[in-house]
Amino acid sequence: MEPIVLDGLPNGYLIVDLEDGQTIKAKEQAFLQTFSRSLAIMLQNKLLFERYRNKHAELDAVLESMSEGVMLLNNDHEVEYVNEFFLNVIDGDGTNVPLGRLSEVLNRINVLFESTAEELTSFFEGEASDLKLEYKTKSGNADFYMLHKFSVISDEKQIGEGLLIRDITKEEEIDTLKNNLISLTSHEFKTPITNIRGSVETLLRDDVEWEPDFQEELLEGVHEDIERIQHLVDDWMDISKIESGSMYIERNMVRADHVIEKSIELVPISLKEEATLSFHNKAEDYLFFYADKTRVQQVLVNLFTNALRYNDHPHKQIDITLEKKDDFLTIAVTDNGIGISKEHLQKIFNRFYQVDVTATRRSGGTGLGLSICQGIMEAHEGRIEVDSKPGEGSTFTLYFPIRKGS
Repeated sequence: MEPIVLDGLPNGYLIVDLEDGQTIKAKEQAFLQTFSRSLAIMLQNKLLFERYRNKHAELDAVLESMSEGVMLLNNDHEVEYVNEFFLNVIDGDGTNVPLGRLSEVLNRINVLFESTAEELTSFFEGEASDLKLEYKTKSGNADFYMLHKFSVISDEKQIGEGLLIRDITKEEEIDTLKNNLISLTSHEFKTPITNIRGSVETLLRDDVEWEPDFQEELLEGVHEDIERIQHLVDDWMDISKIESGSMYIERNMVRADHVIEKSIELVPISLKEEATLSFHNKAEDYLFFYADKTRVQQVLVNLFTNALRYNDHPHKQIDITLEKKDDFLTIAVTDNGIGISKEHLQKIFNRFYQVDVTATRRSGGTGLGLSICQGIMEAHEGRIEVDSKPGEGSTFTLYFPIRKGS
């Protein structure tokens, strides 16, 4: 019996069964000892291989589960490994082009992203370790990625290099929102604050005695500017609540036609000049639904004012239609305004998005109104939809779920 020793400890035995009176010669004994050591080596190698295979499987699982793309290349610029995320990004148009060499990878990046061949060559041959990439989607939106390169070192020798691609679209959106917020803050606050300062300084002058009517006019202007600032602050507070999921909805049973009629009354008189707002009640006379009356009015007034502001028609026509469709109460707001082109329809509910910057600047606004409307509708477990044609007008439809028995 010869022990099979692994790491200094017996892990098994080599046993030779002898017949009665049979002996083993020294040469045979030496052979059995050599054979047991060979078995130990074989078993050791098997255990090492199993350990290596398990570690390799774990590493492969980690790489495939990453939210970033990884590609490894050898010193001959041949692709040794690429994970699924990287493949999905590079194969953005579904052409399934083989990626065996670095040159093929560069060609794919050049085709998909807004990068020139010179920029890619400079990145891979230069000292820069990062390259920002922009990808235009079929819907007209833009996705952004950051491509990193790094050297793969083993025993102080470079055995290849790696590429890591990361989706930074959300980060870009946050940066854009920050920039828009700064821009809107400086523009939207500057005008009313300047007006308030001018009016107050005028009223505080000691060398002039102002007529009461003029003083009242200045104070009314100050009051309007304060309301404008308050409206901006309220918008930003609402967006903050929507983003944090803390938008509070105080629901009660409310009568649909009364909410619509009250919302029409809340539209500023200056906007309703040379305009007709018509309410068409196609539901039963007393249709109730479970909602926050104030928030619903906020949505409707926003839709009405937008329909009036972005309208170049000599006579502005707004039709508000109340209906009951299946399990939903619907309120459709149709106008004969400038309309919205197809490429803008999917973006108009984004925060700070402005279809017509010039028009927005002329009429004021933060680009938050429709985003807030969408947040309020989602808080009601409803939705808002839009259908529009440039030059013909738009229809915004609100869907409120109707509870059984309401």
